[in-house]
Amino acid sequence: MRIWTNEEIEYLKTNWGIKSIPTMSKVLNRSEKAISIKRSKLKLGAFLDNGDYITLNQLIKVVGYNSNRNTRNAWIRRGLPLTSKKVNNNSFKVIKIDKFWKWAEENQTFLDFSKFIRYSLGKEPQWVEAKRQRDIINNIHKKKRWTQNEDEKLIFLVKQYKYNYAEIAEIMQRTENSIRSRLNRLNIKTRPIIKEEDTFRWTDEEKQILTKLIKEGYDYKTIQRKLPTKTAGAIRNKLYSIYGTGNLDKIKKDDIDKIQEFKVSSNKRWTDEEKQILKDMTWEGYSTKEIQQYLPNRSMEAIKTKKREYNRGKEK
Repeated sequence: MRIWTNEEIEYLKTNWGIKSIPTMSKVLNRSEKAISIKRSKLKLGAFLDNGDYITLNQLIKVVGYNSNRNTRNAWIRRGLPLTSKKVNNNSFKVIKIDKFWKWAEENQTFLDFSKFIRYSLGKEPQWVEAKRQRDIINNIHKKKRWTQNEDEKLIFLVKQYKYNYAEIAEIMQRTENSIRSRLNRLNIKTRPIIKEEDTFRWTDEEKQILTKLIKEGYDYKTIQRKLPTKTAGAIRNKLYSIYGTGNLDKIKKDDIDKIQEFKVSSNKRWTDEEKQILKDMTWEGYSTKEIQQYLPNRSMEAIKTKKREYNRGKEK
């Protein structure tokens, strides 16, 4: 057996995890088995645990997700810059860590860093810690089991006929979707009110807040909590009308100051909130007149027209 020289050992240490085992085998004129045995003696660790890249499964787990097919596919659809690396007869999906950071910065609203332990991937870009803290705060409002006291409080607030979805969500420390779903589950026909000025009028201060929050990488849930007079649907619809997309990462790259210039259209589009109220109340058997009480910005004729569209299957 040929003795390893200091130069060969140094080469192996330097390139382990960077160059493939077959490549090192050719350079050193040694068998792949000999290289693996020497690696073990030098305690260099698993091949994919070395170098400046990480496997897809490892990355997902490090960031704090469960590595399942849905998560992997979702990340890949977002353009995660993966490459294949072959070790012996096995192939692995890997990514350079610096490329991950660049991709992650461009997809901040898609990712959740609340469980991402600091420095798990080594030195972090400056924006990461702020993102981590935002997500930790945001997750305080995540789903939790409803108690009887909360149900009673929710019913009480709705029957005051003075709170909209955003206000009740803020009081209950729940999302608007959670409030809506709970009312359906409890079979409560009364709905939070919709305030015309809340949905359609944007003050200069609100525009400035919205611009600032998007620049800082906040997601819709957090933005909505910072703008309590606006529903998440109203915010998304307004951004879509300006940019042609609701993707906050894409909007952030665009001319974000367009927000300061927008005017409220005289042709008031149906918001997601209004559509959901109409669907829910129609399904529960409310008359057009009763529905109109919860949609004060819509005429009886407008509500009838929209109901006909639903019946024809034009609205999803």
